Order: sequence, then C-alpha cells, then structure tokens
Amino acid sequence: MYEYEHTTVVEADIDTTFGWHEYKGSFRRLMPPWEVAEEVRADDTLEPGSQRIFKFPLGPFKGTWVAEHTAYEPPNHWADTMVKGPFWSWDHDHHFTESDGVTTVSDHVRYQVPFGPLGNLVDRVLGGMLVRSRITRMFKARELRLQRDIAQHSKFSNLPRKRILVSGSSGLIGTQLVAFLDTGGHDVWRLVRRPAREGEKELSWKPDVGVLEPSSIEGFDIVIHLGGAGIGDKRWSAKR
Repeated sequence: MYEYEHTTVVEADIDTTFGWHEYKGSFRRLMPPWEVAEEVRADDTLEPGSQRIFKFPLGPFKGTWVAEHTAYEPPNHWADTMVKGPFWSWDHDHHFTESDGVTTVSDHVRYQVPFGPLGNLVDRVLGGMLVRSRITRMFKARELRLQRDIAQHSKFSNLPRKRILVSGSSGLIGTQLVAFLDTGGHDVWRLVRRPAREGEKELSWKPDVGVLEPSSIEGFDIVIHLGGAGIGDKRWSAKR
C-alpha cells in the first residue's frame, strides 16, 4: 500500500472552495484531459453512495473507473473510493481548512498498484516512480485548475448568475466551457443533435432539417454556438 499527499492553497474562503467541488462540472475541470477520455456519469451530489464514472486512456483502448463517495462533511471533508478501475485499491480523502480567508485543500490518497506482487516488484525496481510520477503530474494540474478557476469566478461573483445555452458542448472546447460555467454557478443547458435525455439540462435540435422549437430557447440570457467541425477531428490542411 502506498500513500500520496498534495496540498493546494486557494485564495478564497472555505465555503467557496468546498462549494466549487460540489458542482457537477468540477470533476471535468479537475481531471487533466490526458487522464480522462470520456465522462460517463456524474451524480449531482458528493454524499455517500453517489458515483462518478469515466473512461480513461489505456493504451489504444479505454478503461472504466467508477468512484463512489464514502464520506461527506461540508465544508471540511469528503472522500471517495475506487470500486472499479486500474488499481487494486484507491482511497482519496479531501480535507479543507481555512485561515484568514484562505483555504488549504489537502488531498490524501492511499493506493495499491495493479497486478499484486508483480506490480509491487516492478514499482520498486523503478523506485516507485511508475505510478507516483503520473499521480504527481495529475495533482499539479488539478492544483493549477482549481486556483485559476476560482480566481476567475471571483472577479464576477458580485454579478447575477446567467441562464446559458451551449451548442457543440461535447467538443474539445465545449466540454470544458460547460464545466467551467457550471462551477461558476450558472444555469447551463446543452443544445444536442440527438433526443434530449430525461432529467438532463438538454434541448434537442436538428440543424440539418431546420428543427428547433423557437419557444424552447426563450428565457436564456446567453447562447453560445460552438457547433460545427471539431478542431481535432482531422488533420489540418490549407482548406480547413
């Protein structure tokens, strides 16, 4: 069993910092793109029993990680454990403390590398760096994203929250934009080219045949149109 700790200092009070993590989009914002290929499901709460499921790169394939929340004590602590994934075990505690309006986020991870004794042997031969270096890189990315996002949101915290509709929300930019706006407290909806899923903030449209009920987009303060060819779909050429 290995342990890993990381500390992040956030220039915001504890309620703001903990509350940021409670937004559904926080998971997408925290996880580096090289660690997450696709988010499958994220429950609306951090309370025990809720889950977040995502696909992660596994060579040329995709693996599945299922994280289940096991403790929830706002605004000081929450925890999750891996119930399915690449490690033999993974338990992650998130602790929050505040001093003079500044919050310290302490991440404590206990993990067991895969493949049992063989995995331990390989990890020891490599000085523990096979997994630890990747975890360190991930948490450094999380630290920067958390600090920068909260700092950016704080610039507009005195303004009313908006109701926003985004097309192209599944693309490279749209995915991150929706998550960023969500963690800012905005009411974000997706304009999708398939039937809208029940219980989700989605509206369906079919631009190829001109199908969109005008009344369905009434009441939005902002519409962001990102639909079209993805910037990473193909290799760039002079024509593109």
